[in-house]
Amino acid sequence: MHCDNITRFDIPASVTSIGDWAFGEMFNKEIRFFGKVPALGKNCFKGGNYSIYYPARNASWTDDVMQDYGGTNITWIPWDPYGPGTPDVPDTPDDGQLHGKISVSAVYNAEGEKVTLRVTPDPGYKLALFEVTDNDGMRPISLSDSGSTYTFLMPTYDVTVHVKFTKI
Repeated sequence: MHCDNITRFDIPASVTSIGDWAFGEMFNKEIRFFGKVPALGKNCFKGGNYSIYYPARNASWTDDVMQDYGGTNITWIPWDPYGPGTPDVPDTPDDGQLHGKISVSAVYNAEGEKVTLRVTPDPGYKLALFEVTDNDGMRPISLSDSGSTYTFLMPTYDVTVHVKFTKI
């Protein structure tokens, strides 16, 4: 409340709830949500004006959700928060050398959409490990495998690709 020096707030996908009056009495603020709609407390936006960006292709953001929550002036703006690189695909592993490439079929994948990952080892290397998990590495995602192409349906949470290439 009353954060006059901050003009933009980014709300990560891991946030599941925002308390009462959290953004109360703030003016000309930009708030960007990166995941499913969190539970929003009473008067969450009371007495201020806001431009609130929500993931356009995330089904949890409905007209019912986009109520004023106490705000006097809220503009709801759909946007694509992820841009190129979704899901989280490693550039390099811990040893600093990936020894291959991974490409993703789309820049943003909504829940239930088919995601295609193409894996191309560098010459002299082969794929030793390929898995997709939630961002905490806890829940594995079931993959369909056809050679160098892997597909899965995007779950309700963000995912991380784990890959390892070994020398032939």
